Formats: sequence, C-alpha cells, structure tokens
Amino acid sequence: MFTVDIASFVRILTGWQDADGRISSALEISIAKAIDSNFLPTGAQLPPQREIAKALVVGRGTVSMAMKNLEARGYLHLVQGAGARVRSTRARGSYSGSGRLFSLTNAPRGVIDFSTGALPASEVTTDVLANTRPNLSPYFETDGYFPAGIPLLRHRLAAYLSDNGIPTKPEQLLITNGAQHATNMAIEMWMSQGDTIFCEDPTYRGTLEALSLKGIRTHAIPRAALGTSSLERYLGGTHDEVLYCQASVHNPTGTILSEERVTKLAEYALHYKVKIIEDCSSFDLTLGISVGRTLAGRIPDDNHLLIGTLSKLFWGGLRIGWIRSSENNIHMLREVRKVSDLAPPVFEQLIAVKLLDKAKEARSERRKMLTKGFELTTRFVSELLPEWDILPVDGGTSIWINTHRDATTLASFAASAGVLLAPGSMFSPSNGFASFLKFPIWRNEEILSRGLHKIANSV
Repeated sequence: MFTVDIASFVRILTGWQDADGRISSALEISIAKAIDSNFLPTGAQLPPQREIAKALVVGRGTVSMAMKNLEARGYLHLVQGAGARVRSTRARGSYSGSGRLFSLTNAPRGVIDFSTGALPASEVTTDVLANTRPNLSPYFETDGYFPAGIPLLRHRLAAYLSDNGIPTKPEQLLITNGAQHATNMAIEMWMSQGDTIFCEDPTYRGTLEALSLKGIRTHAIPRAALGTSSLERYLGGTHDEVLYCQASVHNPTGTILSEERVTKLAEYALHYKVKIIEDCSSFDLTLGISVGRTLAGRIPDDNHLLIGTLSKLFWGGLRIGWIRSSENNIHMLREVRKVSDLAPPVFEQLIAVKLLDKAKEARSERRKMLTKGFELTTRFVSELLPEWDILPVDGGTSIWINTHRDATTLASFAASAGVLLAPGSMFSPSNGFASFLKFPIWRNEEILSRGLHKIANSV
C-alpha cells in the first residue's frame, strides 16, 4: 500500500470539471475513471477529504458525497479516521506514474490552455513542408531500417551541432522519435528499477514521469546549487552516480547556467565520476543571439548522454530527436533499440535534413516570436496580477512565476473558470515549488488577455 500525495492526486484528476452533471457527480466520475484506468492502483490510500476539498476548491460535503458513492459502487473502502483506499476488486493493476503529463492533451473546446509551452509549427516549417518532396528512391533498395538514423541526417545534424559549439561526428549520433524517446533510452542505458538518480529541482516533468514509470527514485538537487560549491553537499561521498540536468535553456525556469557554473559542474562530475544525462532540447530557443551552452566536450563522452530535438525549433509534430555520446555508447544504444522500435521513419528524417538547412532562419523566427511574447505576457501579468513575481529568463517558451499562494488551489480556481494552468509541483521531484506556475509566453494577445482576466476574476 502507498499513499497518493495531494499534488499527484490533483494532477491525475486534471480536467475533472469537464464531466457532465453536478460537481459531486463530476468528481465521482473522474475518480472512477482514474481507478478503472489504473492511475489509482489497488490499495492506494487517497489524501484526506479536507485536503482534496481545499485543493479542488469544492465543499467538504461534495467530496464526501463522491467518496460515499464510490464506496457503494465498489471503488473505494472507507474507514472512519483512516480515509479512503482503492479496493482491489475494482482496480485492475498498478500505474507507477505521477500524472505530470496529464495536461499534454488537447484542451476541451472553449477552454484556454496555459498548461503547456509547446509551440505551433514555425513558418519555416510550414514553408518547407509545403514545398518539399523528399527523394525516397535511394532507400527503396534497402530494407528501410537504420537503427541509428539515416547517414544523411546524422551527417547534417553533426555539422549543425558542431557549428553551434558542440563538436560532433556522425558516428556519435543516434536519431530518435523525439526527445522523450531519447530520454527513455538514456535512462534505460544507465538505470534500473530501484536505482536512484540525481535530478535538478525543478526539472522537466516528462523526465520525472519517465523515471517514476521505470521505478527509479529521484534525489533532488536545487537548480541553484548546480555548478556551485553547494553541489558538493549532494555529491560528496558518492561515485559512479547518474545526474539528469539541463545546463542550457532550462525547462521550466528558462535559465541558462553561466560559463563558470557549467565549468564547475563538469569539474565536479569528473571528480566524483558522475555520469550525466543532459537535456538540451531548448538550447536553440534563447532570447539572445547565441544558443545555450552544454557540457559537451567538458566531460568524457563515455559519461555523457546529450539529448536534443527538432521539435522546439521546427514543430512537435515532427518526431525527430537525438542522442549524442561516445561511439561506443551509440553502438550499444543502437543494439538495444533493435528490440523496441527498430529505427526511425526515413521520410521524416529526410524532411529533417531539409529543415536543418533552414535552422538559422528558424532560430531567428523563434527568437523574434518569443521575445515579443515575453514582453507582451509579462506586461499583461504585471498589470492584471501585480502580486505575481516573474523570475528572469534567458530563453524557452515559458516564464516561471511565483504567485505567493498555493498554485494547485489556484489552478483549480482557474480550471473552474475555463483556464488550465501548470502548478510548480508538476516540475518538482520533491513536490516543491508549491507557489509557482509555469506560464507560456507565445499565446496571442486576445487569448492571453481573456485568460488572465478569467484567472484574476476567479481568485
């Protein structure tokens, strides 16, 4: 048996207000679906009703009625003074995730979605896709399976990375189906169920979900400690551990580690023999001219798995990611891949080659878009919600805001008004940053104004 913390419980119920009927019925339906879908597993102890009521911004009686109805239907077992537990006769199995990616779905019609910073396709992408017909003829004589990616893309990507401060040979690259796929492969390369990984706090929620699903524990290290003398307190006495971090544009805070801190981080990694899974998915999306810096070339490639993607610069619908490491590691990853998805699609890789020819243009387009969006979003937030503090950012698609109140409760208020938000706890391995929000900066003025007015009027 384990206890579901309130932050995870609220994440799992994301969108519960969309169900038809009374509030208590909507809550009942949502919890039942979570149990039927194994998101609330057999024997799971639910949070106290008073915590649920507070977090969802509903009356205690509403929660009590939903729980009693669920008990009558065989979903829960209620014990006076001990709360509610999921009954084994209803839950079909166990789901070990934490619901951090529940907001990465299409929002219902009429709902304003501020819960994700994922960008629409760039103009460069739409132009290339409209005017490009990849030549597949040379590949028809092959079986079409290239586990590490087609040589043409690996050579083009190696050149792009080398031009941007990451010296790379084609043999050091493995093409994946997006960065999330790359992250999963990297975790499987170095971690096993029951292991512990050092992880920045806060960090990318997709990685936290992947680690949770694989049964890997996280040891949180404050982002502020990375590359400083404080890091030694966490790494001291350890050897051969694994650290997941983002030295370049960080998701969710949008910060970039200084040259001094990146150098210091590399020194600590070398001293303590720490292997590093580094995510540089957003390194193209800086508000300045240059891309974000990474650890590549500062630590041995054998101890470094660098993850990237073309989704941020071009489009998320183009599922092209990559891992850069030593040739030996890439060889092992390639062999492991053969038992899962075999190889990435050739067609999309040929499109990616064409897009990389326009990378400089795409980066300029994204920078202008995000700079304008940052200025617009910060102005609206400051005017409509002046009590919110916007932290400085260097890049990325979002801003990191301290609301100075419980953000999970705030998100529930906003959801009732038809606006989806992403509380800071979604991005924290320790369920910290309870007063923070990750807020997108690319929405147009009309949606931004309407959504922020709804939030301001709901709290």
